[in-house]
Amino acid sequence: MELIFTPSTARIVMDDSSDCVVAAIAQEEGITISGFSEEDIKTGQESDLDLMFILPYLKDGCEPLSNDLFLAPPAAKSHWINKERFFLDDNGILKSQPKTEGANTRLVVPASLRQTVMELCHELPSAGHQGVSRTMSKIKDKYHWYNMTKDINLFVLSCDTCNKNKKASRHSKCPLTKYHAGYPMERVHIDFMGPLPKTKQNNEHILMMTDQFTKWTECIPLPSQTAEVTAQAAINEFFYKIWLSIPAILRSGT
Repeated sequence: MELIFTPSTARIVMDDSSDCVVAAIAQEEGITISGFSEEDIKTGQESDLDLMFILPYLKDGCEPLSNDLFLAPPAAKSHWINKERFFLDDNGILKSQPKTEGANTRLVVPASLRQTVMELCHELPSAGHQGVSRTMSKIKDKYHWYNMTKDINLFVLSCDTCNKNKKASRHSKCPLTKYHAGYPMERVHIDFMGPLPKTKQNNEHILMMTDQFTKWTECIPLPSQTAEVTAQAAINEFFYKIWLSIPAILRSGT
């Protein structure tokens, strides 16, 4: 049995004696897709609507009508605008020449094979489930298709194996910021302590409320943390008390 993983630059050969030999192989210009023949790739390219203009132009010199070009999908328009970057090799397979001078020619991957290319370059053991930038660099070195950056980014970020085993890059903590109050009751801080040992009045939580401007603090024992109990305690035990303690001239705003 012979298994060939072209994108990983390795050939694994197993004979009848179950001996396994791994040898490095040199990749040809314009890497092919493992498991697919040249005819499969050509058939995929010919049936891809993204290549509906560029293939006839390179084969027979046929240029699309302006009306057809106007109604075409964005990928077909992009390929036509950059038609000087595309060419057919000796086997009639569409390839592209990158803008970077000296870069390798790249195989234009039809829509039907893009998922396979991303899986081979990301999910194989030799690929190692690399991140977005490394996977993208690996694929862009040999392959090309329209909007491939977005497709690769979405594929890697939605990989089940990566999401289960890699640490999250996002932090849920909000950065510390400064808040200033210019007058009493402009900003009130509320927090709970508990549950604590239950008292004879069945209280086991403490509602902590502090006015940021005056630093007036109230500690209110409560039996629970429900919204109804919390709202009633905040109004009766804090807002009403501190509002009565503010001078009338300040409450009237004059």
